[in-house]
Amino acid sequence: TTGDPKGVMLTHRNFLSNVYGVVAVTDITAADTLLSILPLSHAFERTAGYYVPILFGSTVAYAESIDTISQNMGEIHPTICCAVPRLFEKIYSRMVRNMESASPIKRRLFYWALSIGRQVWEHRENRGSLPAKDRRQRHRPEDRYKDPEAPIKNPVLQLFYALADRLVYRKLRQAMGGRLRFFVSGGAPLSKELVTFFRNLHISIYEGYGLSEASPIVSFNYQNKFRAGTVGKLLPYVQVKLSNEGEILVKGPNVMAGYYNNPKATAETIDSEEWLHTGDVGVFDKDNYLQITDRIKELIVMSNGKNVAPLPIENKLTQSPWIANAMAIGNNRKFIAALLFPNLQELKDFAKAENLPSENLEALCLNKKVFEKYEALVQEVNNSLNRYEQIKKFELIPQELTVDDGDITPTLKIKRRVLEKKHGHVIEKMYREEGSS
Repeated sequence: TTGDPKGVMLTHRNFLSNVYGVVAVTDITAADTLLSILPLSHAFERTAGYYVPILFGSTVAYAESIDTISQNMGEIHPTICCAVPRLFEKIYSRMVRNMESASPIKRRLFYWALSIGRQVWEHRENRGSLPAKDRRQRHRPEDRYKDPEAPIKNPVLQLFYALADRLVYRKLRQAMGGRLRFFVSGGAPLSKELVTFFRNLHISIYEGYGLSEASPIVSFNYQNKFRAGTVGKLLPYVQVKLSNEGEILVKGPNVMAGYYNNPKATAETIDSEEWLHTGDVGVFDKDNYLQITDRIKELIVMSNGKNVAPLPIENKLTQSPWIANAMAIGNNRKFIAALLFPNLQELKDFAKAENLPSENLEALCLNKKVFEKYEALVQEVNNSLNRYEQIKKFELIPQELTVDDGDITPTLKIKRRVLEKKHGHVIEKMYREEGSS
């Protein structure tokens, strides 16, 4: 857990209401094989990766570790996999990193295929709803959706997309076992860029939203009820309303029985009308797709009164294969700063290519060429942010974050308070020094 540990009491009824909700809206069958990656102590994996396949009669294979996932996919050829956004970022970063060492022709072909995929995505998004014959099967206007697999009307784009699939996408699919139908993502926000990338591989990522206290699924993007940039429609049997402050409140048979031996914390979380206060801020779009906009407890409140959500900034940073983890800082401060934890292998390869000594990683992180490389990456992210959200200073920390050291959770979320305490002297140094980063 990223906060104070509290025992969440989940009943059979809690779990089963979530499982039956998934059964009602998915097409999982006994023919499916799931590769289980996340720990079974995590409610997301317990429900979606364990109880659901048991009910369907599907096969579950267990990955040996996070580091062997690629190998396990080649052995198991899974059709479904439940994961967290950090895993998709790692897969994407590894593919990009492999391309950096490939021949110029392969590299250009890879990035060309990515650009074609983006054009196809935009083309399909802009085409609007399904044909009239399919729309008549829906009962409400808000149930209409944009078809992500609609035919491509532009013949040139259609040709290029078929070529990109044959030369690039198909090979990437084979690297993940060749049979993947979809991923289910939860635990943290997922960038639209990653959804688009995997969609072009004909692999959907059904992003969902939930929390342990809700067994855990509240909503998710499933099959035809899919909209990138949202966490989908509510799961059957789940009710949601938004407070005056926009906080997401949840009610239903999936809501926990309470915190173990902690009636005070239970009363603070579940109100007298049985609404669970999630601590997350969200909105519904015009078609009732839920979007998560902020995390109340993780919001950075700057000294100028501006509120900044750190996760979107960190997700943009970690999409680079050069950055393994990132943590945005700025609570009660004048500007946003960041701790960047480099991909150590990428750093060593760069040092070798530039003939830089790499034995001392701390010295390497202080090297001018290395700093300029990361400065350019930060500036690229800053270009997509509002001025008050932009990272004014950063420090490179030559350390790999691990579960065993207590820096990240088993689902790869950073533990902010742990890292702030561990690297407090570095943080204070950034804010003591005025001027540019």
